[in-house]
Amino acid sequence: MENNWKTHLDRWRKEGFIDESTFHRIVAFEAEQEPSRTSRIGVVLAIVLGVVLSTLSVFLFIAAHWDHLSPAYRMVVILSSLLLVHAIGAFTSNSFPALSQGMHTIGSLALGGAIYLTRPRAHSSDTVRHAPRTGQTSSGSPPPNSARETRRASRKTTCGSAR
Repeated sequence: MENNWKTHLDRWRKEGFIDESTFHRIVAFEAEQEPSRTSRIGVVLAIVLGVVLSTLSVFLFIAAHWDHLSPAYRMVVILSSLLLVHAIGAFTSNSFPALSQGMHTIGSLALGGAIYLTRPRAHSSDTVRHAPRTGQTSSGSPPPNSARETRRASRKTTCGSAR
């Protein structure tokens, strides 16, 4: 897309709309106008930083309010955020390719989170009932309160079983 003007200019030269000297002057002028590589790196770094910070801010906002959302609204938030990010990436693909690539990267990373958040929750703490804690160990005695008592208890069992 960047060198598309060269093909048009060459076609105009072949058709006789511009002469050879004008063609070479236009090419030389446009070569001087092209942005340097260092300014492009700054733009790309700014976009990367913006993409990372905006992604983290959206994720933190959703995480802060996640417990207060109903399951249906959670699904709406997940799907709409994925569609929005990829739509922005698609609409900016021709005008600003670096931003488009960043938005598609966010969308791809968010897809992994969406898969994790929408998984079936068969082992969730809401559905599984745990046995109450009785405060006893497997041997039937109450659990020791310190490391010293743990050592004493282990010595008693080993000494008592040897007799």
